Amino acid sequence: MTQLIKMRKILVLLLFLFPTFLVFSQDLKTTEIKVVERIKVAVPDAVKLNTKASFSDTTKEEKNQEYLFFDKVFYSNFITRQLVPARIKNSSKIDVNSTSIKLLLGNYSFRSAKVSYNSKYKKSFSYGLSLATDKTKYKTEEEFSVRNNNQMLYFFTKSILSKNIISSSFRYENFVAQHDYSNTIHNDNKNQFSYSEILCSINSRNFEGNRLVHKTSFFFTDLNSSTENHFSLNSEISNFDLYRPLNLLVTYNNYTNYTNRATSFGRNKTDIKIIDINPSLIINKSGFDIDLGFNLGFENNGSANIIDIFPLIKVNKELVDDILNVSFGIDRSDYRNTISSLSRENPYIHSFGLNSGSVNDSINYSHLLETTDLYETFFTLKNKLSHNDFLDLNMSYGRILNLHYFDLQFINDYNRFSVDYIDVWQLRFNGKYQKKFNNLLALNFNVNYVNWFDEIVPQKAKLTSNLELPFTLRNKIIIIPSLNYIGKRQANQMSVDLIYPPEFDLIELDEQYLIDLNIHYSYSKKLSFHIDLNNLTNSKKELWNGYQQIGLNMSFGLNCLF
Repeated sequence: MTQLIKMRKILVLLLFLFPTFLVFSQDLKTTEIKVVERIKVAVPDAVKLNTKASFSDTTKEEKNQEYLFFDKVFYSNFITRQLVPARIKNSSKIDVNSTSIKLLLGNYSFRSAKVSYNSKYKKSFSYGLSLATDKTKYKTEEEFSVRNNNQMLYFFTKSILSKNIISSSFRYENFVAQHDYSNTIHNDNKNQFSYSEILCSINSRNFEGNRLVHKTSFFFTDLNSSTENHFSLNSEISNFDLYRPLNLLVTYNNYTNYTNRATSFGRNKTDIKIIDINPSLIINKSGFDIDLGFNLGFENNGSANIIDIFPLIKVNKELVDDILNVSFGIDRSDYRNTISSLSRENPYIHSFGLNSGSVNDSINYSHLLETTDLYETFFTLKNKLSHNDFLDLNMSYGRILNLHYFDLQFINDYNRFSVDYIDVWQLRFNGKYQKKFNNLLALNFNVNYVNWFDEIVPQKAKLTSNLELPFTLRNKIIIIPSLNYIGKRQANQMSVDLIYPPEFDLIELDEQYLIDLNIHYSYSKKLSFHIDLNNLTNSKKELWNGYQQIGLNMSFGLNCLF
């Protein structure tokens, strides 16, 4: 049996090796195949199916929902409280402080009082009235008698309509200025000016949308004692079109019934008419707001007609939104010098017809009154350095025609100033800086510098500045120390030699440092007290040529609200 198995294994092995022996036993020959023509390979076009697949549900199944209800009554003994409708307080009945009284007393016989009344708050109409007076009299070290006496009356109304806001006001002021060498303070060598002004304005209330808006105002002023009148009418019309905003400013000024030096000997009255027309177009290009226009000025002085045309360009760019803004361009403006405007700046000008009748005015003197024209290039920068840090810079350069200044003249027994004019090239710089360090301390600084190059403008300082450091203690006490600086000034003083034309000597007025301290204490919302300490250095230098500062002066006051 075992041998039979072995023989089967040998037989299977031989059957497996037999094909191998056949392969090796054959003699393989090499066959050569030649291709006569190249093979062309082509892919048949595919058949594209354009039929879109669609889906439709052919199975519809109707569903019916059955609801079962059952009735049940719930009983409760809870009773709700009846609600009272809310009431809106009428804004016209808001309680405000309608009446205030301010009183001050100080050295040098200083007395001051002011009473103001305002109507209660209303949305459509309001009015107010104010009365004020202040007096000062003393004698200087040189035995000059000084007296200042001022009164003021002011009344206003304001109406708010659906489309316009109408405002009107009336103001009356009376100034008495005396600074003369005399044995008694109650002499007649004084300057007295009385002013009246009526103002009315009508302004558009809504500035939204593409529509015409306007700001129109007119006023009438009267220098009562010499009947010098000024009537003015101006209107600014704007079209706030999104693409081409248009603006038109028209101003008309009429100066009547005042005496000019050119007609002084006959005491004829002069009538001056001035018209300014300023159209402009605002263009926005590459983030720049460009205001292009021109000024057309017309003046009739009674003897000649003067026409002046000057381009107006203003470019504005906000470099950083709500942070840094710059603007620059060229501009023209003018203003008329009158006895009213000059006396407000210098109350010691000669005032023929305004002084007492005892004043001997045998020289028949009158001021030369001219129109001042300004042609300037300007640059402004406004920078919000931080949340409580602000910086404003303004610079201009240009030609000033008929820039007014004052000369001291000896007129009989008292000194008075006359007005004269000069044409200059002017460089002006103004800087303002405000910073609030915290709730306790803040800083306000202002500096102004003017350069007329080689020209001398008498009585005007090139450099002036002001510095304030307000302290606030618990919103009850406010302490404000301040420093005012007035630079050196040149002044013309008429020679004592009685010759014609008069000769002037050039002198220099010293610079001044004036330190003030104001203390305000709020006892309550309706009662407060304040102390004013002025000129703490007791400087008695000349503010005007021949007119000294008052020196150290102080006052105590209270303010009551009702």
